[in-house]
Parts: sequence; structure tokens; C-alpha cells
Amino acid sequence: MDKKALKLVYMGTPAFSAEILAGLLKSGFNIIAVITEPDAEVGRKKIVTPPPVKILAGERGIPVFQPENRDELRVMSHELGPDLVVIAAYGRILRKDVLDIPKYGCINFHASLLPKYRGASPVQAAIINGDRETGVTIMKIDEGMDTGPILSQVTFPLTEEDTTPTVLAKMVERGLPLLVKTIEGYVDGKIEPQEQDSDEATTCSMIKKEDGHISFGNAVEEYAKYRAYIEWPGSFVFLDQSLPKVGGKRLKILEAQLSRDRFSDAQPGEVYLADGGELALSFHTGFWLIKKLQLEGEKPLSAPDFLNGHQNIIGTILE
Repeated sequence: MDKKALKLVYMGTPAFSAEILAGLLKSGFNIIAVITEPDAEVGRKKIVTPPPVKILAGERGIPVFQPENRDELRVMSHELGPDLVVIAAYGRILRKDVLDIPKYGCINFHASLLPKYRGASPVQAAIINGDRETGVTIMKIDEGMDTGPILSQVTFPLTEEDTTPTVLAKMVERGLPLLVKTIEGYVDGKIEPQEQDSDEATTCSMIKKEDGHISFGNAVEEYAKYRAYIEWPGSFVFLDQSLPKVGGKRLKILEAQLSRDRFSDAQPGEVYLADGGELALSFHTGFWLIKKLQLEGEKPLSAPDFLNGHQNIIGTILE
């Protein structure tokens, strides 16, 4: 296969996708255009910010298109006339009128071992469910939600300390070489797509902001959610309404360490000082040592600095 002769359009949006784009460029593919989501408001100040994929494409001199709707996407895709479209975390489902445009169709870099975890949050689902392994699937896209035939896969282990960012980094490291090899083999006709076994399929849903609200049952299970949601929506609780000035405010747990031991006297949700004076949060089974946190309206602080201004949190029950 002649990489320079193949007209490739890349579709993606977040930082994870930008890393894959960088890898394809380094491998010598002729990327004639990038399609990404429109610029969006980011952060508390709602600053309009371009997607990471757009930023990288601009730095490399690649034309960027940001369709507002499906009709614009179809028109842009048709005008570009690609031989192949490669997608990684674009953010929208493609219709048949787009899928049929490229000569070799559209292939997707999917962050799970399909048919497991079709849908919007496969990395988070694998962490929350305590999976011992995950991986990357390169698949040909059809009109369904991650239902298309599989071209190739790579597997790697998950640890009990992995977070969404660390898993995504492993996916780029292991999945990018596979993607390059798969594109070459697929275009050359050396890879035969394999239909998925729909009987084994599972689906994961879109993550909502309220999913980050901590409950105080099992510390291990909640810690898995903390690791999965560490980038967004984060893990948070609410302070006791009775606390002066700060009662009812949201408290984000930015950094925590799991302990499976049960602190005998503390109630689930109670904040206390563990042996050595460390800030701790009790669960029905086990507890967390809190290293860094952020009160609504304030800046992030280490636990000792937070306690300097909020000593009255000790002994309260969080909600």
C-alpha cells in the first residue's frame, strides 16, 4: 500500500484522539483533512475552546472542518472524496450517506474488546466493573452503535490503580501500531472483517455529572468509580447543612487512597483523622485517605491545608 496515495480523512475530537492523529502522521499517512466537533465552551468561565484534534491539525497545516449537523457532515465528506475515513472518539454517529462515501469505508479505533462495551464510556465501564483486562478494537463502522465487523484487536491487563487517563495512554501505546498495521492490511485486502457475536454484546451508557456523587457503601466499589471518573465528572460529596458558611456546598475529592480496613467507630460518610493525623472518609466497608480536595468556590488544596481553614469538618457526616 502506498500511504501517500491513499486519501485519508481523520475524524476525532479529544486529546486521546489527537494522540492517534499524531501517530498516523508520524507513520506517513496522507491525511487530506480532519473533521472534528465545533469549538465549545470550557470551564467555569465558559471560554470557547477548539478541540485538541483541531489544534494539532492546525499546527500541521491540515484543513479542518467542523460541521454543525449531519447534513453539513455529509456534504463535507462528499466534497473531500476520501479513500478511507479513520475515526477515534469523534462524538457523533455516522449515517449511511456518510459511511458509503469512502472507497474503503470508515474504520474506528474503539476503546474496548468488542463486542464488550459498545457505547459511549467503554474505558470507564471496564474500570468500574473490575475487569482484569481490556484492549483496543479496530472495526469497520456500520449504521449501528459499535456493531460493525472487527478487523483486529489487542489486549492488555488492567490494574487496581489504573485510571481513565492511564488506560487511555496504554490504548494509544498498544493500539496505534495495531491501527497502522490494520489500515495497511485492510486496504491491501489481506484482512477479512469478522462479524461480532451479538449474543456476547454489552452496552455502556453516557456518563452524567451526577454519576460522580459518592455513596458510602463499599469503599472498593466507590474507589473504582473515583478512578473511572477522575477526569470527568470527578468524585464529589456535599457538606453537612449544619456547618457554618459552607453547609450544603459541594466538595470534590481530587486525590484519594483506598484502604480496605474498616474503621470501627466511624459511621459511613463520616470524616475523621486516621492514625498519623491523615484526613479519612469512612464507608460501610473500608475507608479512603483523602490527599487533595476542593470546596465549591475555592481552589484545590492538599488535605492539611484544607484542614487549616475547615477544621470543623472533622466528625461531620457527608452527604
